[in-house]
Amino acid sequence: DALDALTFAGRPVRIPARQCLFAEGQQGNASYILIQGEMIVSQKGKIINQLKQGAFLGEIAMLASGGVRTASIHASSDCLLMEIQQNAFYSLLGQNILIAKELEQLAFQRLEADRRR
Repeated sequence: DALDALTFAGRPVRIPARQCLFAEGQQGNASYILIQGEMIVSQKGKIINQLKQGAFLGEIAMLASGGVRTASIHASSDCLLMEIQQNAFYSLLGQNILIAKELEQLAFQRLEADRRR
């Protein structure tokens, strides 16, 4: 039910292999669900994570960093993502406390991992 709500809030976006979805330091006004493919997360040029199908990304800029991307994301294979624009993202969180809680926890876990690096 929660995943359906996220999916219907967005639009599909295709990213070819090796293309950058967004760069560290950029302003962010969307979050994403990785539907197909794999993506690499890097900070300051160092790979810190690999994302697979079902991963949520871009939430930190929406929730915790003042709209600034804290990492770069590149497609390591051809990818299909669901893009959720800022207004739809906040509307969805306002309507579903479970999604809001999960995404808030994810954002702060990732930020804590960043601080420990």
